[in-house]
Amino acid sequence: MICRQALHTKSKLKGWGMLDDDSCVLYGLQGETVAHLFFSCAFSKLIWEKILHMVSIYRGVGAIDQEIGWLLNHLPSKCFKSFIVKVLFSTAAYNIWIDRNNRVFKGRRQTHSQVIQSILSEISAAFVSWRNVKRTFVN
Repeated sequence: MICRQALHTKSKLKGWGMLDDDSCVLYGLQGETVAHLFFSCAFSKLIWEKILHMVSIYRGVGAIDQEIGWLLNHLPSKCFKSFIVKVLFSTAAYNIWIDRNNRVFKGRRQTHSQVIQSILSEISAAFVSWRNVKRTFVN
């Protein structure tokens, strides 16, 4: 959905004549587009930057197309750390979108630390569930 620009952001809804205000609900300084939400917005950029630091990756964070390009071009596909970073990326994007929706539709706001905690909790739960998968050559 992100790669195809298919999310119904406020800017897209404004373009369809459904909204008057398209300002970002996460930080409020720019129009809410996919490119802004992931990761040009200071709020989401900080989240992704802190997640990267947790896995010892220290680099500047770019917009979504730059981040996807970096994930595809700089992480070896069969490396475990690469797998972890890609799962973290997907989970971070999902949780940022959930936080955005909670702000828009429920009036609930989370801090960046709370969003990061949600990301880590989901990843942790997934890894715990994988412990019971039988180890074979195939998987």
